[in-house]
Amino acid sequence: MIMLKLIIFVGRFTATLGIRWPLILFQTSEIRTERARLGGRIGGVRAQALNRALGAGRFNSETQRQRGRRGAAVNRERGTGAYDPENLQRANTALNAAIAENPQRYAKQRAQNLERGRQTQREKGVNLGDPLAQRLKSLKYRGVTIENVWYSLDQEQRTYLSETTLDYYLRYAPPRSKKKGN
Repeated sequence: MIMLKLIIFVGRFTATLGIRWPLILFQTSEIRTERARLGGRIGGVRAQALNRALGAGRFNSETQRQRGRRGAAVNRERGTGAYDPENLQRANTALNAAIAENPQRYAKQRAQNLERGRQTQREKGVNLGDPLAQRLKSLKYRGVTIENVWYSLDQEQRTYLSETTLDYYLRYAPPRSKKKGN
């Protein structure tokens, strides 16, 4: 009786899968996994080309917007992702550890980011793009000499130099000459 049920089950299984049933039934999990990977690589490329042509899936900006909002709502509820107060700290710790392991891996990208940031500052006229801010940094470092008296621009000694005088040195005074040999 059991043998008859087994034959009927195998018969139905063979009818739905055709001749392929021995190939599927007697494979190990590693073989099935490898075949699925290969099928995904082949089918994935075709599916992405079709989605790109139709403007579907990740190629549809409206769909992407909706998915982003849903994901943000879930993160807000759970306190994960950008809504996790310790997320940035953990990400910076992981990045610093990766940079410490292999600094050359990130050197090129860091240099590009630095140059892009400097270019943005120049365009907006802030920090490096602001000549007054740069001059103030220089004066804070070197101090100001008025009639052979040197004034520091530290907070403690700032009371000796008025705002008007500081403004004059920032805007109109000639820059300090560089020492010879530098």
